[in-house]
Amino acid sequence: MTEFYIGSSYYPEWWPEEQWEKDFAKMAELGFNTVRMGEFAWSWYEPREGEFHFEPMIRAVNLAGKYGIKTIMGTTTAVCPPWLYKKYPEVKGGNEQGDYDFGGRKGNCLSSEIFLEYARRITEEQAKALGDNPNIVGWQLDNEPGFPFVCYDDRCEVGFQEWLKNKYGTIDALNKAWFTIMWSNVYNDFDEIKLPVNAAEGGWSPAMRLDYRRYFSFIFNRLLKMEAEVLRKYIGDRFIFTNYPGANWSVSCEDAMEFLDYAGW
Repeated sequence: MTEFYIGSSYYPEWWPEEQWEKDFAKMAELGFNTVRMGEFAWSWYEPREGEFHFEPMIRAVNLAGKYGIKTIMGTTTAVCPPWLYKKYPEVKGGNEQGDYDFGGRKGNCLSSEIFLEYARRITEEQAKALGDNPNIVGWQLDNEPGFPFVCYDDRCEVGFQEWLKNKYGTIDALNKAWFTIMWSNVYNDFDEIKLPVNAAEGGWSPAMRLDYRRYFSFIFNRLLKMEAEVLRKYIGDRFIFTNYPGANWSVSCEDAMEFLDYAGW
């Protein structure tokens, strides 16, 4: 990266198309040379399953370019369209109160293989449509990895158990590492382990909570790495980065540097 990028986020899907040129002209007047777009546009791109519409975003990117404004394009996996939740309820994540209802953002379960497959597909379709656009200088993966730190659902519980098996090998090794003899929390099998959500008096073992945060970091970085691998096939030498929400303690940015060119905060 040899140029200092100055700009902001812009969501063309929020505005009538006749407004776009006025907005880009004003950005150029203010000295912007870059804009970020696309990270929440899944329903715009794919309003119904398999029906892809990237032409409006292509027009927005090219119009920004007309005013000397380059685009950093975001992958759109921080959101899910309603049709995906309806068809596959298991793609929904959850918090301490249970699975999410539809609405808002970041409601998807990163342990869901179905979500991962649809995330891969929309990322690839987006990269095919936009990857070689000369007005795009780089790509952002997802949005604010690890914010919020919440993914408490049945898929994550099973995934956590499998991750622990791979990490410790035996339940005895886990019991030793977690010091589960305290308060008679000794496990006989990995499937006895629940998510650290609603503990009795004294709370969950700190070692368990730490391992769950490590698991969450693993599944988030697994998603980001998959997207980076898909993008690399289509975007040439454009950079790939993501935007961490401050001093992040739930997703390892150090691990992510395996597949990122830059990290932002």
